[in-house]
Parts: sequence; structure tokens; C-alpha cells
Amino acid sequence: MVDRAMLDAGLARYLGTAGPRYVLDYVTLGAVAVAVVTVLPGDSPLLARASYSGTKPIVQDGRIYIRRSGALLASKKPGSGPGGSTR
Repeated sequence: MVDRAMLDAGLARYLGTAGPRYVLDYVTLGAVAVAVVTVLPGDSPLLARASYSGTKPIVQDGRIYIRRSGALLASKKPGSGPGGSTR
């Protein structure tokens, strides 16, 4: 099980303490409890506040990310050219 305080602290590193508002639930798959984080609608977009690469696509400080149709999309960095998004 995920400790809610630890999850809040981990999210705050990348999103600040203002959000997003979310619900933490668990589903059982076989004998394993899996945490499911559902972000609630209605908040304004939040900027990433730290960079992370690990084994996943890079999350860069100062960008907004959205998940759409199974893909992680990032806004272009401010001042990097015309609108649109990059993967």
C-alpha cells in the first residue's frame, strides 16, 4: 500500500503543493494490490517543477504534460517556436 503522505510529498516535488486534486484507490490483480491515482477535473494546468528521466520519457521542469490516447504529450518550452506539442 502507498502511504498517502509519501505520495503527496512525491507529487509535490514535481507539481508543487497546489495540486492536482486526486483520489487514491486500490485494485487487486491476482494477489497484488495496485494503487490507482485518478486526477480530478477542474484544476488549471500545472507546470512540472523538476526534471526526471529514469527509464521513462524525460519530464522537464517548466513544461505541462497531458496523457491522451495512451501517449504522453508535452507542451513546447516557452519561447521555443510556434505552438503545438511534442512527444
